[in-house]
Amino acid sequence: MTEANRAIREYAQANLDGAPSGSTIVVALLSDGHATIAHLGDSRAYLYRSGSLSQLTIDHSFVAEQVRAGIIRAEDAPGHPLRSRLMKALGSAETVAPDVREIETRSGDVLLLCSDGLHTMASDVEIAAAIDPDAVRSAEALIDLANRRGGKDNVTVAVYRVPLSVSPSLRLVDRP
Repeated sequence: MTEANRAIREYAQANLDGAPSGSTIVVALLSDGHATIAHLGDSRAYLYRSGSLSQLTIDHSFVAEQVRAGIIRAEDAPGHPLRSRLMKALGSAETVAPDVREIETRSGDVLLLCSDGLHTMASDVEIAAAIDPDAVRSAEALIDLANRRGGKDNVTVAVYRVPLSVSPSLRLVDRP
């Protein structure tokens, strides 16, 4: 992320007369029953497990900070005029450190990474309802959902389903 941060800042200086410029990012590294998630901005990671959707990241936006501080009510946040004002993003400062967390993953879990183009257009309940056993169909359904709602921002979605475990005593046999 350090290189991306530097590149955004250099681009803004050279091409935008130094005007503030930034980008959100959310990434996940999956390995051995764990997922490490890093993010900056208001792109999000969600975990869908056993029919329940949980947000794994916190938005780095002015309005989200105001909601956490109890200054703005959560139900007023989606329509707030400063909802897109980011407090932390790639390119927003000389150095930026993403929030990082690790979770345990289980067979059948779904990890959803998305831009605000999805979560500002659909509720968590609607997002959960669009998740399908097939990751590709889930991603397509989520993008379609956001676009049906007006698609006011670009919609980026990545869906990964943790493979179902195969019992060690079960052997697959390929017969000609």
